[in-house]
Amino acid sequence: MKIGIIGLPQSGKTNVFTALTGSSAAIGIGSTKKKNQAIVKVPDQRLDFLSKIYEPQKTTPATVNYLDLSSLRRGKISADSIDAEFLDQLRSVDAILMVVRKFESANIMHPLETIDAVHDAENLNNELMLADLMIIEKRLEKIDKDAK
Repeated sequence: MKIGIIGLPQSGKTNVFTALTGSSAAIGIGSTKKKNQAIVKVPDQRLDFLSKIYEPQKTTPATVNYLDLSSLRRGKISADSIDAEFLDQLRSVDAILMVVRKFESANIMHPLETIDAVHDAENLNNELMLADLMIIEKRLEKIDKDAK
């Protein structure tokens, strides 16, 4: 399974990524241009038990692939400019883990100036719905063009 971690800048996405994966990653705006990615083996006592009984040549545990996607800024996805890289990364994941900020810190500014987790989640959902709408419109244009 591949899980993409999304959220506004400074929401704690990379902190969640490091907590889930046990890896270290650079934190902060523009800290790295390379997307953080890690594969984590899922511990399963049932698999260990069955391996002991049947003694297969190879035992392959389930894995979860975490991908720390770039920050989604409000209004980043628009009719004029779709962030193709972000959408391509988003299409490649099986599930989305949305991180919204609820903590306050004088050292870390919130991109929307007020900390409201519900409002941030709604904004992110709206941006994702807009991205879906843009994809649908492009597809309809292509179908219409092919029909002519």
